[in-house]
Amino acid sequence: MPPFCILRHAKLTDEKHANKATTHNYRKYDVPNVDKEARHPNIEFINTEERSYWDLATERIAEAGIKIRRSNSIRCVELILTASPEFFERDEKGRAADQSDSQWVKDNRAYVEKKYGKENVIAFQLQQDETTPHCHVVIVPITSDGRLSARDLINPVALRINQSDYHEAMAAHGLDRGVERSQAVHQPMDAMYSKQNKTATELGEKMGAASSFQDVPVKRPSVADLFKPVEWEAKTTASVSEQGRAQVEEANKRAEKAVNLALENASAKSQVRALQSQLRTTEKLKEKHYHGMVQAQGELKQAELEKTKLAIHLALGKPAPASLLKLGTEQREKDRLETKRAFEVHLTKGDYTDPKTYLQGLEEQGFKFKNATANDPNQVRHPTHGSAFTYAEIRPNGRKISEQVEEQLQTRQARAAAYAHEVKQAEIRQAEQARQKVATKELALMDRAFDIYRWKPKPAELTACLVVPEEKADEVAKSLRRGIHSYASHLGVQDEPSRGDGMKTVYVKYQPSFAHVADSYFDNVRAMGGQVYEYDDMKARREGYEIKPQIASTRQQKPEQSKGFEMGG
Repeated sequence: MPPFCILRHAKLTDEKHANKATTHNYRKYDVPNVDKEARHPNIEFINTEERSYWDLATERIAEAGIKIRRSNSIRCVELILTASPEFFERDEKGRAADQSDSQWVKDNRAYVEKKYGKENVIAFQLQQDETTPHCHVVIVPITSDGRLSARDLINPVALRINQSDYHEAMAAHGLDRGVERSQAVHQPMDAMYSKQNKTATELGEKMGAASSFQDVPVKRPSVADLFKPVEWEAKTTASVSEQGRAQVEEANKRAEKAVNLALENASAKSQVRALQSQLRTTEKLKEKHYHGMVQAQGELKQAELEKTKLAIHLALGKPAPASLLKLGTEQREKDRLETKRAFEVHLTKGDYTDPKTYLQGLEEQGFKFKNATANDPNQVRHPTHGSAFTYAEIRPNGRKISEQVEEQLQTRQARAAAYAHEVKQAEIRQAEQARQKVATKELALMDRAFDIYRWKPKPAELTACLVVPEEKADEVAKSLRRGIHSYASHLGVQDEPSRGDGMKTVYVKYQPSFAHVADSYFDNVRAMGGQVYEYDDMKARREGYEIKPQIASTRQQKPEQSKGFEMGG
C-alpha cells in the first residue's frame, strides 16, 4: 500500500488560541513530545521573526480593506501537512532525513499559496523535531471575493475538495489519498499531546523521582596519612562523589529514555487505532466493489450467451431479429451525426494546410479513410463502432469538403493578414505617438529660446526645429542662412540639461518665399539621421507655399540686427 498524504485543518478561534499555537510551534516553552537534540532544525519560511499569528492575521485583514464585523470572527486557520511515516527516508536509527530543501516542502508551499493566495499565507514552518516531518501553515481565510469567512473555506464539502486537491498536488511524490467519505475521526494534536503527557506522568509515578546526588562521607584514617588528615579526607570524598555522580546521571538518562519510549508508544497506539478504522472502511468498500464486479461478470456472461444464440440463428439462414436491425440502424445514425459533427468542428478549429492534412487530422482522432469501390462505396469508418459512410452522407454543412477546406484556408490567411496589418498599424501609431511626444518637447524648447533671445517670428514667417548630428550642426545652420529669406542658429536654453545623445538643435526661421525649397533642406537633414519638427499649422502653410511659391522681392533688404548678436530679424 502506498503512503498517504495527510492534511489537517484547525480554526484558531480567538487571540488566546492563536497565541498558544504560536508559542507551541516556535517552542517558546518546553514541549514534551519533541526531540531536544534533533539532527535537523525547524525552519520558518515566512514568519521569520516568529510574530504572533493573531497580530499577523489582523494586519493582513486591515491590508485587504476588510472590516471585522463580529468579535468572534475567525481570523486565522492552521493547517498541518505531512505524509505517512514510511514516506520519509530514515537512517539506521529511524530518524527522518532533512527535508528543509526538499521538493516535497516546496510543493507543499506552492499548494497552499495557490489554494489560498500567497498574500493570505502568513506562516509556513517545517518541523523536524518530532518523529515525522510536517509543515505547520497559518492562513487568513479571505475568500476570492474579498470576504473574511472561515466557514467558506472550512466546511464538510470544502474539506473533501481540499483533500482531493492536496492529493493531486502530492501525486508526483507517489502519495495516495485517504478513503473519501471515510468515517475515521482525526484526533486533534492537543488530544494527542494530552495522552502523551498522561502516559509520561503515569510512568514517572511508577519509577519515582529521579535520584539526587549526595556526597559519600569517609572516616579519618587511623594510621596512614596522619600528618595530612584533612587533605586526605577531601580528596577521598571528591573521588567517591564523582563515581556516585556518574552512576546517578546514568540512571537519569535511562529514566529519560523510558519516558521517550512511553511517548512513542502512546503515539503509535493512536495511529494504529486510526489505521484500523480506515482499514474497516476500506474493507467495506472492497466488499461493495466485489459484489459489483460479480454482477458485471454475470451480465457479461449473459451477453456472450445471447451473442452465441444470435450467431447460430443467423447460421441457420434465419433473418436477423427486427429489434437487432432497429438497434443497428439507430446506432449507425448516431455515428453518422457524430462523424458529421467531428468533420465540421475540425473544419473551423483543426490545424491543417490543405485537404490532405485536413483528413490526416481526422485520422488522428481515430477515423479511417479508404477509396470507394463498386462493392463497397463507403469511404469513412467511425472510430468506436465501425459504422461506415460515404462522403455524401456526412457532408459537413451540406457542402463538399474540399470547397470548405479552401474557404477556411483563405479565411485564415485573410484573418492572419488583417492581424499582421493591425499589428503594423499599431506599431506605426505607437511610433508616431512617441515622435509627437518628442516633437512637443522640442518645439516647446524652441519657443522658450525664441522668447529668451527675442527672436519671435512675425505673423508671415515660418519656423522649424531641426535635430541634427552635433558635428553637422554648424554646416546645417550655415546652409539655411539665405539672406532675407531664411536664417538658422542654435540657441541654448539656460538650465536645460545637455542632450547627451550626440545631437544638436538648430532653429530656423524663414519667409514664405523660401518655403518652396525648404523641404529639400529638411530632406537632407533626415538623410543625415536628423529629425525635423514643425507645428501642424506651420507645416500646412509650408506645403501650401510649395504648391504656389511666393515671389520674392527683387529689392535687396538689409537684415535687421537682433539685440546682442547678428541675426536676421
